[in-house]
Amino acid sequence: MAPLEQVEKCARLLSRKSTDDEKFAGLLLLPRVIDAQDTDAWTLIFDAMDIRFIERLMRTGIKQADEQRTGDQALLNIAVSVIDVLASHASIATNTRMLDRIPTLCTVAAMEIDKVSADAISVLCKLLAHDAAIDR
Repeated sequence: MAPLEQVEKCARLLSRKSTDDEKFAGLLLLPRVIDAQDTDAWTLIFDAMDIRFIERLMRTGIKQADEQRTGDQALLNIAVSVIDVLASHASIATNTRMLDRIPTLCTVAAMEIDKVSADAISVLCKLLAHDAAIDR
């Protein structure tokens, strides 16, 4: 597991009590602090994070992409990348808070934005590979 102190710092930055700027900084730190395969660290992060912030990033990114069609999809890239790593861990992928992201991920997938849409499809496949997602 990544150094617990660093994981806990990211978790604090991503909590509901943090400002949006702090949450954004926490998201940017995640890949530098936690290995994508570290289930324990990602579970700690997921349990502490405000997943609605990720949802807002995706919705804002969708709106920006609709308005610009050729603009920067940085918000979508970041949000979908984090969701992708979280969905790689079965204990997180089956959580209701993750499954609630499916409608927004479907919207991103349907937008046909090169890498972002492909990543959203990958996340959907990971989420739907579990019985909990199919039951919903």
